[in-house]
This record gives sequence, C-alpha cells and structure tokens, in this order.
Amino acid sequence: MFGGSDDFGTFLLSNLLIMVPTFVFMFQVVTYLSTAAKVVIFLFTIGLFALSMFLLWKTAMTDPGIITPTPAFVRPAPPANADFGPAGYRFCETCNHYRPPRAKHCSVCNTCVLRFDHHCPWVGNCIGIRNYIYFFAFVTTILVLCTLELAVSAYVLFAEVAVADNDIFLDALADGMAARPGAAAVFIVSFLLLWCLLSLWLYHLRLLSIGQTTNEAVRGIFDFRDNPNDHGCMNNIKHVFMTKVPPSVLPPLEELVVPCTPGAAPGRSSRGRGNSYRSIDIPGEPKRDDAAMESKNGEAPRDSGSDAGDILPRRSMSGTSSASGWDEQPGVRMTPGARD
Repeated sequence: MFGGSDDFGTFLLSNLLIMVPTFVFMFQVVTYLSTAAKVVIFLFTIGLFALSMFLLWKTAMTDPGIITPTPAFVRPAPPANADFGPAGYRFCETCNHYRPPRAKHCSVCNTCVLRFDHHCPWVGNCIGIRNYIYFFAFVTTILVLCTLELAVSAYVLFAEVAVADNDIFLDALADGMAARPGAAAVFIVSFLLLWCLLSLWLYHLRLLSIGQTTNEAVRGIFDFRDNPNDHGCMNNIKHVFMTKVPPSVLPPLEELVVPCTPGAAPGRSSRGRGNSYRSIDIPGEPKRDDAAMESKNGEAPRDSGSDAGDILPRRSMSGTSSASGWDEQPGVRMTPGARD
C-alpha cells in the first residue's frame, strides 16, 4: 500500500471526494425532498456511502498478489516446459525470479504482482489478481452513488428554477443556484466525476469481456496473437468473479519482523543462520521443496540437477582478505540456472 511517494495524498483525496459531496448531499440536498422520499434516499445514500468506503479501503489494504523476491544468492532455474516471451514467463532482474504469465513488475511498488492490471494511485495500491474484484466493485458502487447524487441534486436545483420569478433561464438558474448552493455544488462535482467514473467502468467492463488486463491492453500483447485467456464474454466475466481468490503468498508478519536478542546482529534471527528465507508456492510456477531449501547446517539449496554450486564469497569483517583474497562464506551457495 502507498507504493509511491504521492500515493498517500492521492488516497486521502479519494476519501475526501467521496465523503465531502456525500455529506453535503445528505444534509443540504436530501432535506428539501418530501418526507417519504427523504427517508428512502437518505438510507440508500448511507448504504452506498458505507459500501464504497469499505471497498475503497479493502482494495487499498488487500495484497494484490505480490510475488516475494528470490534471495540474491539463489540463481533460479527456468520453469520446465514453460512458454517464454511477452505472453509467457519472463525473468525479473529486480526480483530475481521467473514471473508467471500475466504477472508484471510494478515500478512504483517495486515488486512483481500476479495478473497485474495497473497501479492505481487513487487507492494507493496495485490492482492484481487478489483485489481486482474489490476494485471493480468499488468503481461500480461509487458510480451508482455519483449518479444518485447528480439526479437528486438536479431535481432539487431545477425545482427551485421552476418557481423562480424570472423568464430568462440562465438568470433563473443563477437564482436557483444561489438559493440552493449545496445542491449546486453537489451537482457540479457529481457531473464532473460521473464522466470519469463512467468511462473507467465501461473500459474495465470491456476488458472483462475480452479476457484482458489493463497492462495487456495498453501494451498490445494480444493485438497480433491469440489470447489464451479469452473464453467468451460470459465465461471471462464468470472466471474473474466466480473463481476463488488465491491466498496471499506473503510470509507471515512474524517472519518479516524478527526481534533481536541482546548481542545479536540486527536483522538476524537468534535461532541461527539457516533461516534466511522461506519457500513460497506461487500459482503457475514450479513448486519449491522446503526440505531442500534448508538443511541442518544452514546451507542454502542446490539444484538437484547440478553437480556443484558456485560459492558466493564475501569480505572479512576486519577488512583483510584471506590467502585467496576473499573469505568464503559457509552455507551460501548459488546454483547455476538459465535465464531468459
């Protein structure tokens, strides 16, 4: 969340653009309706407002499908029998792993995301496989709320114009806006936001119907090749909304923050040196064996198909070197593997 330096400010602006017009609408516009209509519109507005705020924060706080980077001392092997290229597996130099099809490295969040759609500064998060449903539901809900506010504020505003003692429409409209400033403000803001939200909603509805992400559409990945993810309009939509959201592959918080004991080096666990990273199963990538990742002496994994690994040297802490000029760091090895 808030991968970019300006994301927090933009996310705060998103909250204000929802809250301020809605509060003005409920207490400065709805009050001019009849009693029956006032109650219905007020309750409906509260429901849409609460749902939109929940979906906004749910989208922002949900892991979009982050793929944890591979440690730098591990040289990953390419997946067996996998397709490589723009529509297949690609090696990420930053994260040091082969990311599966439809995944992409987000330059703002500096991490790879499964089925990456786009980075949205308005929610302060990437939109990926795990939070796209919440994002689309948020856009849909806020579009309905904006339409409701526009329609009701227009009704209140033009009802005032109709009874104005002025035969010139523009003058009567100016008098009506002066008499109902809250309705005028909500009408203008809702009118401007509606076109942006409607175009965004229709764009993503089209992407859903053709089985593409924003990233794939912008890059034109399937402009001159068949899209293997397109199974027909209804099947594509059903796949996105009916498929169970995969669990997060991020390690638990207690594995990310390891408390240091007195005298221990910062950032190291007091349980030993062998617990340097954890194997995580990524959907669409070969499953790694945790038993092979950590041995009793704390050695890093070796590729079962390789005869030997390259030892990763390091400088001695005293600043002097060994006879060979480098000190070998026990337990840290790199296994050879091909890169794309």
